[in-house]
Amino acid sequence: MKTPLFTMNALIDWAFGLAFLLIPVELLAAFGITLNPGSIVIVRLLGGAFIGVGVMAWLSRHAAPSEGLRAVTLGIAIICALGCLVSLHAVISGASNTLGWVSVVLYGFFAAGFGVLVSGKAPIVAHT
Repeated sequence: MKTPLFTMNALIDWAFGLAFLLIPVELLAAFGITLNPGSIVIVRLLGGAFIGVGVMAWLSRHAAPSEGLRAVTLGIAIICALGCLVSLHAVISGASNTLGWVSVVLYGFFAAGFGVLVSGKAPIVAHT
């Protein structure tokens, strides 16, 4: 399936994944979130997961339609939908500052995009 959605998702996942691994305290401070030593470990684990999802998205960007591609697409759609809800809750509850809206928008965009792909309503462009 040839779509820029996979490429965009991979690049953003890698950027946040690396930041979560390398500078978790500084990155999340920008969102108004403070970390303790235990939460730094969790954020770094999340960074590793982001990098892994980015690799899956990158390697899927030119894949022909298949059950495997549908599984990857559905998995990313679910990750993004849940990330959107968690990020929205963080902003509304005051756990994150207004910069948290960036996460809500990014997750929402990818949840909608991958949701459309997995639903089969998006046009499929021939693999080149």
